[in-house]
Amino acid sequence: MLPGHEIMVTGVAIGEVSGQPVIVSIDHAGRLFRWEMRSGECLDTGLPPLRVGKDHGDHRVATAQVYGRSMLLAAGEKGRKIRCWDLATREEQPSLGGHRQPVTCITAGVLPGRKVVVSGDRAGVVHVWDTGSRSNSRARTH
Repeated sequence: MLPGHEIMVTGVAIGEVSGQPVIVSIDHAGRLFRWEMRSGECLDTGLPPLRVGKDHGDHRVATAQVYGRSMLLAAGEKGRKIRCWDLATREEQPSLGGHRQPVTCITAGVLPGRKVVVSGDRAGVVHVWDTGSRSNSRARTH
């Protein structure tokens, strides 16, 4: 068990910091925590929590390589953009925008040889971002 959250966890992801695996989680209040996977040590002890927003709700989290750096990606229940932080330094980076409705899911992976971030929203629209160029292509609406 990894201590830190005091309320419901709404999202988890696995990433890498300096070649070491980390676990990232987000709770109902939008607070993000990072743990070193092997030791279970919280990397955010004594630091102000990273927050997606002020609203409570179902927040989402993912990790991805963006511009060659490990990034933490998160969206709040009412947010229409994906906020990004450098996973190692916690510095906020430019957001991924384009949704007209709140983001309901985020994932990252590789599609035909390119690293991408994929997100969906309440309107049934799926966006795909190329993580090298941050270009956004709007995919099919459900």
